[in-house]
Amino acid sequence: FIIASYVPQSEILSEADVFITHGGMNSVHDAIYFNVPFVIIPHDKDQPMIAQRLTELEAAHRLLKEHVNVQTLNEAVTDVLSNEKYKHGIRKLNDSFLECGG
Repeated sequence: FIIASYVPQSEILSEADVFITHGGMNSVHDAIYFNVPFVIIPHDKDQPMIAQRLTELEAAHRLLKEHVNVQTLNEAVTDVLSNEKYKHGIRKLNDSFLECGG
């Protein structure tokens, strides 16, 4: 478990089983590339829409920021780690990106 102001995201994601993120597009693309399902806690701008779509595609568990606490975050991470639908969902997204050349 790492909490830091900066980490080399690509290096971390290559080893991660779940990614807790705000859902910005760069982070989303990186996680899709590395096949890492998400817990997304969107804040503003495009993040709520991205989180909603990734949830619909079963690649992420969306957690509203006003509901975040130790228990809800633990439950969200446990859900992503224990439910195969998230691994399948992120794999489908990765495959679709690869089919498009990205």
